[in-house]
Amino acid sequence: MTDPASERFPKVFWTANITELFERAAYYSMASFVVIYLGQLGFGEYWPSFLNSTVLWGLVYFLPILSGTIADLIGFRRALLIAFVLLAAGYFLMGYPVWLGGSALAATIQPQVSATTRDVVVIVSAILLIGIGGSIVKPCISGTVQKTAGARATLGFAIFYMVINIGSLFGRGTAFVVRSGSSAATVLEVVAICSAAAAGVIFLVFKTTAVGREKASVWPSTIGFTAIVIAAAATIARIFAGRGAERAGADAAGLSNIFAVAAVASVVAFF
Repeated sequence: MTDPASERFPKVFWTANITELFERAAYYSMASFVVIYLGQLGFGEYWPSFLNSTVLWGLVYFLPILSGTIADLIGFRRALLIAFVLLAAGYFLMGYPVWLGGSALAATIQPQVSATTRDVVVIVSAILLIGIGGSIVKPCISGTVQKTAGARATLGFAIFYMVINIGSLFGRGTAFVVRSGSSAATVLEVVAICSAAAAGVIFLVFKTTAVGREKASVWPSTIGFTAIVIAAAATIARIFAGRGAERAGADAAGLSNIFAVAAVASVVAFF
């Protein structure tokens, strides 16, 4: 008999890890400069860090509780396709103000917010899409590794985390090289292409996983979750548009409360 521990990993295992490599490279390419980019776009000194470290990270690291459950309902392949479409759209919107919107990056970062309402809405929408897409990828890829590694789960997860680290290193290095030779906006083109390439890999190679429960049961949670995201985007845009930089501290406290309520509401919406 063949020792299960000596069996090779199946094709889908390597596909999942290649997909994770694309996603991490894209994310860390953007994360390495997004605060500077938003500051130069007119978001002031405070808000770029808040949007990146609180809003984006909050979505990426909290929402897997919900998005992973939804992925179990609709299948990992379909969930990953949705995730990378969201990521590609989010990265495109992140660069839209400079590429197509006529906005220019300032040479220095000013303390006050000077971005237009349009740019605020576009950037906030981009961050929400990237956060949601990233939150779907995390549980799907780790779940696929667990399902396909079998008796070699320890080695499988070691490879998985090594791929994450390689993606981080490659992404940051790519961002540095591209920014040095071109501009920050060009980096966003690279990460959008990475996300689109990952979606192509999923569509062409990735095999679906079994659906554990009725698909129809996903709609109540999805509708409620979507409503929360739209409300959050509208609230953030209103804060930017209606208040000055001198109210940043007070706004941050209020916005933190909003996302705390949204977090609880998303769980309630699921059940």
